[in-house]
Amino acid sequence: MLGLLHGEGVFPFFSLSPTQDFVDATQVIASLDQAGLGLPDRDY
Repeated sequence: MLGLLHGEGVFPFFSLSPTQDFVDATQVIASLDQAGLGLPDRDY
């Protein structure tokens, strides 16, 4: 299910994206970031 969701562009637990390397600005590296299943607003 996780693979299907990522294929559709929905990132429920983590997101993988390209980002510029902080050490060598000529390199683009993979960045793994926390994503969530949270709700958009505290009132929800």
